[in-house]
Amino acid sequence: MTGRKCAWDDCATTVTHPDQLCAVHLPQWLDPKREPVEHYMRGGIECIDAMRAVTTPGDFQAFCRLTAFKYLWRFGEKDDPVRESKKVLDYARWLHDSLAEVDANADELRKAGERMLNGYKGGRK
Repeated sequence: MTGRKCAWDDCATTVTHPDQLCAVHLPQWLDPKREPVEHYMRGGIECIDAMRAVTTPGDFQAFCRLTAFKYLWRFGEKDDPVRESKKVLDYARWLHDSLAEVDANADELRKAGERMLNGYKGGRK
């Protein structure tokens, strides 16, 4: 079998199977903290980060859920299944991170409310 280019964008390394990643890019692909993709960047900000900043947490979470659903729905029909599964994982991670952030914020608000109530009760003695 003739060699083919690594599936990573702009990598010329030869691999044995189509859509296979070379030894340099496979660990990067498997790492859930991926590097920003240049064509999604504007002014040093990645599109997904801008979307998170301009939407409510609920809207951003719905977007992530629905986009992951889209990739699962068309799984194996457009891109290589390995590549599509990585996209599902990216959106699932962004959903998870957003949920965890909302949870942490809610916990901080609860604690602040408790401190405020305790101070209020303490002042009424």
